[in-house]
Amino acid sequence: RVTLNADSKLIFPIQFTGSTREVTLEGEGYFEVSKRQISSGGRMIKQEFIVHAGQNAVQVLGTKFNVKAYKEDKQNSFTLEEGSIALNNPANPAPILLKPGQKIVQTGKEFELLEVDLSKDLSWKNGDFYFDSASVLEIMDQISRWYNIEVEYLGPVGQQRYISTISRKKTLQQVLEILETTTGIKFDIRNNEKERRLMVIP
Repeated sequence: RVTLNADSKLIFPIQFTGSTREVTLEGEGYFEVSKRQISSGGRMIKQEFIVHAGQNAVQVLGTKFNVKAYKEDKQNSFTLEEGSIALNNPANPAPILLKPGQKIVQTGKEFELLEVDLSKDLSWKNGDFYFDSASVLEIMDQISRWYNIEVEYLGPVGQQRYISTISRKKTLQQVLEILETTTGIKFDIRNNEKERRLMVIP
């Protein structure tokens, strides 16, 4: 079972065969993978589940985890809720093993292993935006994907960072009103025949 976030794509075969089940993710997805055995050569073997995300490959037997790998983002992240996974990348000589409640953040060829609050880190799956020390640019990236709107900046927005939780069930206008109060930045939605654009006014 896979839950996909906004602007995300999962590529998979019509049917899984052989000793592995392999899929490719572009964007963000939350995976719930059951253990599976198949018959091979008269004996039962475990069928691995592998998620490809860019140059990364996440090896799974049975677990619940999240992969965030948008092409336009500077960072990828891999969060484990239950079970165990191993992250393979050509930049590392050996797989990186995760335990429940841990997260790997990848920036280029650098990998950082963190302890996380799963309720916050997986908040998107439960219908919330959770901004944890997020810049305006990072906040707008999420808003742009979720509401499918182009963002234009009418000036520099600075490096201030904000912490906030907002329900994704709110309308775009409601979310912007909350962000105006939180950040002091103004927003304007402009519509024309070709597109809808969100103007960010520092």
